[in-house]
Amino acid sequence: MLEGRTASASPGTWPAYSAPLAQSVNGRYAIAAPLVAKDRVIGTFCCVRRTDRPFLADEVELIETCAAHMAVAIERARLFETERSRARDLSLINELGSLISGELDLSGVLESGVRHLARMAEVPQVFLLLLENGHLRVAASTLEGAIGTMIEPGESALGRCAIEERRALIVNEPSSDPRASQARVKRFAQTALLGVPMFARGAPIGAVLLARTEPDCPFGGEEVDRAVAMVNQLATAIANARLFDLAQASDRLAGASWRQGPADSGVALARPLWLNGSRMKKRDLDVIRQSLQRARAQALSSSPTRIEPNRKDETQVGVADEDAQALSEMLQVLSSQRNKGQKELVARIDRAMRRLESAPDDFGLCEDCEEDIPRKRLQLVPYATLCAACQSKRDPVRGAARKKITDYQ
Repeated sequence: MLEGRTASASPGTWPAYSAPLAQSVNGRYAIAAPLVAKDRVIGTFCCVRRTDRPFLADEVELIETCAAHMAVAIERARLFETERSRARDLSLINELGSLISGELDLSGVLESGVRHLARMAEVPQVFLLLLENGHLRVAASTLEGAIGTMIEPGESALGRCAIEERRALIVNEPSSDPRASQARVKRFAQTALLGVPMFARGAPIGAVLLARTEPDCPFGGEEVDRAVAMVNQLATAIANARLFDLAQASDRLAGASWRQGPADSGVALARPLWLNGSRMKKRDLDVIRQSLQRARAQALSSSPTRIEPNRKDETQVGVADEDAQALSEMLQVLSSQRNKGQKELVARIDRAMRRLESAPDDFGLCEDCEEDIPRKRLQLVPYATLCAACQSKRDPVRGAARKKITDYQ
């Protein structure tokens, strides 16, 4: 097989490594043809004869022809399985992103995140750990008894190791690995662990620990890639939720100061410069302009996703099986939706940049009520044209009031 050519064996010439196998099946003569796909040997097709009759030349040719067809079929099946797995992973990542991206309440993000991670990663235990003053706290988990657990600095924890090494770590024998907490491994009957660090803007914010309890069920490389992609989505959602909490607190403080003024003066203060569109300073406009430019560059940094045709040339892609039709159509839908969203985002950013240049005194005012759009909203969505209240009236969701700062941007 390693030589890439057909080999034969007869009584007295069987290789030492295959002689026991030949004896077990009473084999006399054998032909082994290599399975070659795209100039790579991927296996062998072996035929053994138990009678004292050597293989003839036409029989050898027939076996080689069968081996060639089998190699093509195997390679096509592998390609199809790879594409199907990739599409499944993409679908799971997009699903998780859509489920948690619209949630800006931190506790809701954490609870929803671990629940969906457990389902999509097909694991019974998920632990979400957040960094708090050097300690790791289990902020959410599929196991209620674990929530609130504090992991002290220096204590064995795979999540901390993943954060320190800034990469996902697999421990398929946790009972004997010093990186895993032996007390928790025993308490939760864990048989395999996968720790994935969470980062927001390059800084660590915590880690996610996935655990299995079934014996002989280790984590593999493809599962690591899928978990990392999903955890990255979750880390972004957590960072956005924290920003939203800060924005709400800042807006409440600014609003109270503007309306009430100093407690001992009895006079209302002037509106903050940022909150008054007509008095926004040039440096504030420059900050917004730079944010819009960065947002536009980021939106255009990834080229439009290519939409593959349903029917492909099998000589080029090696997949002609009609079973791939459904997969192709699903990939088309995902690519089309992604391209449409990218185009709409760029158009909205361009509109905001034109408004900033043509009417800078009015930038930051809601187009409906002409009240100021809060500073934190413009920081998060610099191309926003409506305040939260007016946007909720224009684009209601099943009759519910708008609750999240990024809804209906």
